[in-house]
Amino acid sequence: MSGDLYYYEHNTINLILFADGVIYNKSGCNSIWTLMSSIAELPPLLRGSFENIIVHSSWSGSDLDFNLWLGEYNNEINDIIQNGMEWSDMTIKIKILAFISDTPARSKACRHNLMAILLV
Repeated sequence: MSGDLYYYEHNTINLILFADGVIYNKSGCNSIWTLMSSIAELPPLLRGSFENIIVHSSWSGSDLDFNLWLGEYNNEINDIIQNGMEWSDMTIKIKILAFISDTPARSKACRHNLMAILLV
């Protein structure tokens, strides 16, 4: 990592969120969307490996509604960012460094409150 937003903090995990979707029939009316992340502290070779990708949520259906899909997730991740999470008698802080997506996912996500958290 060489970005200005990244700096090492003890007991903190920095996540890079990404969303993507795929249409799985010829008519284009059904799709699967996923919200995943990788851990910025891992070396690049390990960060992108399948075993180290965290799947947060998925959606399958005809029309993606980010507000419906990620409404409760948004509340939960905000609570974890504010208060941390307990793991092995430690409080681990979570920070989101970036949200990466292609144009279709970005256009759907921009209408969701998740972007407000990411820009804070």
